[in-house]
Amino acid sequence: MPLSLGQVIHILIIGGFSICYIHKQFLDLGIDGEYSHTTGASASLAVLRETMRRLADDEKLTEDEALPCKYFDLIMGSGHGGWVALMLGRLGMPISRAMQAYKSILERITQINLSAQDKAQLFEFLVKRLVCEETGCHDLEEPRLEDDASFQTHCRTAILASTIGNLSAPALFRTYHARNNRRANCFISEAIRASSTPLTSPVTIDGERFVSSSHFGHSNAIDFALSETAKIFPNAETQLIISIGSGHPGHTSFEPHVGSSYEEATIRLAQDAERRSEEFARRADSSIFYYRFNVEQGLQAYCADAENIQGTILTHANAYLDREEVSRRLDAAISQLRGKSSQPRMSSCHLRGF
Repeated sequence: MPLSLGQVIHILIIGGFSICYIHKQFLDLGIDGEYSHTTGASASLAVLRETMRRLADDEKLTEDEALPCKYFDLIMGSGHGGWVALMLGRLGMPISRAMQAYKSILERITQINLSAQDKAQLFEFLVKRLVCEETGCHDLEEPRLEDDASFQTHCRTAILASTIGNLSAPALFRTYHARNNRRANCFISEAIRASSTPLTSPVTIDGERFVSSSHFGHSNAIDFALSETAKIFPNAETQLIISIGSGHPGHTSFEPHVGSSYEEATIRLAQDAERRSEEFARRADSSIFYYRFNVEQGLQAYCADAENIQGTILTHANAYLDREEVSRRLDAAISQLRGKSSQPRMSSCHLRGF
């Protein structure tokens, strides 16, 4: 179970998505144009699955018994990482079921030829069905994001989403009570969509229109996580932060006709995420144990294998996890997560993007 006030606070941060240039027919969630992101959170999920598998072995548990919501005090995400955060933290799903649900919904949306509006409606239907399957609710009884009963069994979860009126300053949707800057206590499915939806299909909640914040330089939620932790756990002695990126596809355009502005946007997003990570690593004090993981190389190739995007991403994620240095740091993070480590406080992977 997560540790209490005055002890070590466990924080999990799940990255959003990266951008890759691909053909129009592989649009994700109805983004109209000549590019789309398809890495989503698949690479993040692969890293987290390996983390929970090793932890389950160490704790003598089955994989489905090693629930992320039992080991973290706060799970935060942006983009598709927000979607995953809510599955793991608010719905209390095991990592295997979350991966299957994520993969299934993405495949339904990307493998059929629909308009952007129809894809948005299909996404809404599939996410509502997922929530009801996990909570046992009926369509008219979907639970809200903030629910005192669920807090007893699941962990605090927060996701980022940007408003159309102020894209540069993301809003936080929380599963727990907050004194300041509270957003509407919306349905769980609405929060998932707000975190994941593109600019072409904003989600209206309490009169405001929300879109994914990861499109606008906020795929790294580290600063938001630190701010929330200070408010929720003011007496915490130490923080363990495990930050998992969504994978970096590189800066190569695979379509000759794609304009340079798209490629420049990708580079800016990657550089901004790397800058945020490095700045945090420099200013972190001795009370913070920080582990960052991100599939750095190989995702450039998935554009050439668009028929098997998810499989290609997982292949490269597994190759990344097989690296001795990555495996060693992952074991150190797991040992910290179990509360049995005296390793140095900082072990941050050098990344090219988040």
